[in-house]
Amino acid sequence: MRFWLLLVLACQGCNLVGGFSNENIVPTSEDSGMDSSKKAKNDTGADMKALDMSRDLAVSDDSGNRDQSLSDFAVGDSGMDSGDVDGMRDASDMTDTPDIGDMSDTSGPSDMSDASDMNDASDMSNAADMSDASDMSNLCGNSVVDGLEECDGSNLAGKTCISEGYDGGVLTCSSACVVESGNCFEIRNRMASADHYSCSLLLSGEVACWGSNTGGKLAAPIGPFVKISLGDIHACGLRPDNSVECWGNTSVHNLEQFPVGPFADIAVGKHHACGILLDGSLKCWGRTDAGRLDAPLGTFKKIEAGVSHTCAITQNDAIRCWGLNTNSTLFPPGGPFQEISAGFDHSCAVKADGRAFCWGYAEFDETTLPLGDYKQVSTGYSLTCGLLTSGTVVCSGLNDEQQQTIPPFLFSEITVGDTHICGLTTTGTIQCWGHEDVGQTVPPPI
Repeated sequence: MRFWLLLVLACQGCNLVGGFSNENIVPTSEDSGMDSSKKAKNDTGADMKALDMSRDLAVSDDSGNRDQSLSDFAVGDSGMDSGDVDGMRDASDMTDTPDIGDMSDTSGPSDMSDASDMNDASDMSNAADMSDASDMSNLCGNSVVDGLEECDGSNLAGKTCISEGYDGGVLTCSSACVVESGNCFEIRNRMASADHYSCSLLLSGEVACWGSNTGGKLAAPIGPFVKISLGDIHACGLRPDNSVECWGNTSVHNLEQFPVGPFADIAVGKHHACGILLDGSLKCWGRTDAGRLDAPLGTFKKIEAGVSHTCAITQNDAIRCWGLNTNSTLFPPGGPFQEISAGFDHSCAVKADGRAFCWGYAEFDETTLPLGDYKQVSTGYSLTCGLLTSGTVVCSGLNDEQQQTIPPFLFSEITVGDTHICGLTTTGTIQCWGHEDVGQTVPPPI
């Protein structure tokens, strides 16, 4: 037992003399097999010689004073006194020196524990990331637009229906902080005219009317509307939710009993009205004679009504007409067409290439427009006006009330009543001309 103690102390003495320690001969996990053994042997050659010297010193002492020999060796070569050595012995007794074989085993439970610790750290990191993401998602509802949010509560980050590409309406924010445009709308037409009155659809969706108020035609209900259509005795508007509301004298010819819808488009004649349902089919109501309500089958996308007839553009860009057939009013030319207007007893349309074509009653040359690149046509009582893509307006037909004396403006939209015309200029003002007797050419400031 004394011999082994001397051997341990001798090894510790080697630490003091040559810097030799157990760590120098323990293979690491990076050095394995014969290579790691050779590496440790080569790296610690000098230290092993020091160990041999200490062993020889301890064994060759015939007087049996191995402790003294070790003490002399340690003190003489290290510069420490015996008290220091005793302290080292005490520390050696307290130190649990691991078995070299155990230390060289790098594939045991210790490694598994280390891997488990790494997994635990990874799990903690992932949990932290998930917690951060959860915290970000929980930010929705704090009225501050954070991260990928489009909005938050009443905070729309400056967005409006107009900034989102619509003409008007109210933008809202969902509970998931996503902008919702369901209450926004696009205006189909800004202007409409009929017998002695006109109306304009404002960007707010409200309706402003002027001229004759017979039967309450000027008393439009509160908007918003996306399209308006005027007849001689009543008018109707299409709301953003595809419902229809009418005003004026609706007590005759059952004009108040219109279908529920929903509608994609509407058109009002003198004593009848028609609309396109969302599935593209047609519905008409009002006066029943002369085939006004005999809408054809098919799917349609645009519709306009004259005094006693109606025409609509099919999904294939052809035109179908029905109602009172005066001077071939119901027989349009072949398409394709993109715009249409129905007047007193004639109609006109614009083809996809910008050419305008008219048919029906032609006593005053109302069916003859000059050649040009048109974007819109509008018809009235023996009167037709066309809007060129350049913004200029040309008219043909009656001119007894200066209907063809066009103001020097560029226009973005026009509408023809019976014998008066109004247009929306490119600067946003309204200009009217033609027959004047009840204020139909005097629009309010808008």
